[in-house]
Formats: sequence, structure tokens, C-alpha cells
Amino acid sequence: MRAQGVPLEQIDAWSTQVGSARELLAVIYPAFYIVLLGLAVAVNGWLIRRYLVRHDPAWLEQGEFENLRWPLGVVVVFVLSGFGLALPAVRDAAANALVLACFLFVWQGLAVASFVGRRLLPPAVLWILAGILILTHVLVPLAVLALLGLFDQWLDARRWAEAKAAGED
Repeated sequence: MRAQGVPLEQIDAWSTQVGSARELLAVIYPAFYIVLLGLAVAVNGWLIRRYLVRHDPAWLEQGEFENLRWPLGVVVVFVLSGFGLALPAVRDAAANALVLACFLFVWQGLAVASFVGRRLLPPAVLWILAGILILTHVLVPLAVLALLGLFDQWLDARRWAEAKAAGED
């Protein structure tokens, strides 16, 4: 980087950020590994679904993913792991539990967004909005989906989309 003319301050800032990320990954590696395995399963499921849609759609149930809702125990784990971050004795375990709970809430938030989006927005608009959000912000979509999944435990956003869709008919 020095050979390319990058100022020393930027090199120091970058090396500090990379060191912090390395320390964080050393702590949450078990949860990160499970999240990567979950993503691999999700990609395989999506590929199988695409294949079945083309070759044998009778195998598929409509809206199966859109009805995903985790038990209330995931919220309890989320809250307890948040408090556990304040205790040095259990900080590492709490960080891993928090990452896994957030991952589950991202999936629930994605199910809610899919449910609401499919009933209220045309597919092209939904894809354009999702693409713009993902390209302009890196972590914001994940945080929004996690919060949507967390608050869906109490607000039940799918109920509002069903009522509006039923009223349009």
C-alpha cells in the first residue's frame, strides 16, 4: 500500500480495522461457521425450489417459507445474550448466541418481507427496491430484516398484509 502512495494515516486506520475484525472473528467464529452452513443450506434449497418449479411444481407448497415464525424462546435467547455481553465471564458465548439469534431473525424478517411484498407490491418493484437497498448499503438490509423478524414476534406484520389483500378483492 505504501508503494501505491497511500498515506500512512490511512494504512494505520486500515490495519486497526482489520485487527479489530480479526479479533471479533476469533470470538464469533463458531456462530459465523454455523451461519455460513445455514446460508449453504438456503442456497441449496433455493436451487432445488427453482428446479422443482420448472420440472415438477406439484411438490411445492405455496407460501411455505412465508409462514416461517420462530418460537418465543429465540427472543429470550436474544435478550439474554444481549445482557450477557456486559458480563466478561460469558461475553464470548453471549456474542455467539447473539449472532445466531440475529441470523434466525434475519430469516424471519425475510419471510415477512416476502409475504408482504408478494401481496402488496408488483414483483419488479420489489426486486428493484431490494437491489437498490443492497447495492447502496451493505449491512443495513440485514439489520432491517433482523429487526423486522424480531418485532414480527409481537406485531404480526403478515396479518396487516392479509387484511389489505383481502380488502382489494
